[in-house]
Amino acid sequence: MTSLKHAASKNFVPIGSVLALCGAVALTGCSASANGENPTSAASNGSSHASALSSGVASSAASSSTAFASPQEATPTSPAKNIPEPVMPKEAKEHSAKGLEAFTRYWFEVHNYAQKTGDTKQMMALCIEDSAFCEERKKSIDQFSDRKAWMTGGDAHIGTLYTQMNKTPGGYIHALVELDQRARTVYQSHGHVPEADRPASKDHFESYSYWDNGSWKYLGIKSIAGVEYKK
Repeated sequence: MTSLKHAASKNFVPIGSVLALCGAVALTGCSASANGENPTSAASNGSSHASALSSGVASSAASSSTAFASPQEATPTSPAKNIPEPVMPKEAKEHSAKGLEAFTRYWFEVHNYAQKTGDTKQMMALCIEDSAFCEERKKSIDQFSDRKAWMTGGDAHIGTLYTQMNKTPGGYIHALVELDQRARTVYQSHGHVPEADRPASKDHFESYSYWDNGSWKYLGIKSIAGVEYKK
C-alpha cells in the first residue's frame, strides 16, 4: 500500500491559493490562507501560491422542490440539479486515525456538493470557527453563485491519506494527503468562460483537523514541498 513519507519540515511551504478551489471576482483566481500550525490565521508564515482547487459553483437548484427528483450533473447548458447532501459515515465520528481519514474524505465530498449546489451550510458546519481556509472556500463558492456560473467536472477527492495522529502545539491533528482534482470547465448563461477553466491536477498537502467535544472539525490544508512515496 502506498503511503506518504513526511519530508523535512523546512520544505513545507504554507499555502496561499489552496486546492484549485478557485472562484475570484473574474472567476479566474483564488486564495486561501494557512500558516504552518494554524491555517485559520490570515497571516501565514510566508505564504506561497498553490494550484487553484476548482471552485466553480453551480448556482443550481439543489434545493429543488422535487425532493425525490433524479440527480442531474452539470452540463454546458445547465448547472447541476437535485444533488443529494452527502451523509457522514459512522467511521468519521471516531477519534482515531481511521476516523480522521473518514472525516477528511467526507469533508471533500461535502465541498464538492457545495461547489455543485452553492449550498455551503453543511461545509461550514464541519469547519473550525473562523477558519480562514473555510471562509475563503465559502467566499469563492458564493461568488460563483452570485455570477450564476457553474462548472462541469472540478471534483476533488482524497487519494492517499497518512497520519500518525500527531498534534501541533495548538492541538491540531496533522495528516498528509494526496488530492486528486478533476479538470473543470466553467459556464455562464451566455456560454463557456474559458479563462476560468482549470486542468486536472494531483498535489500533496498537509491537512489539519481538530477533535472538539466528540466530533471532528476541519481547519484547512497547506501545500507540501519535498514529498516522497514509500511503498
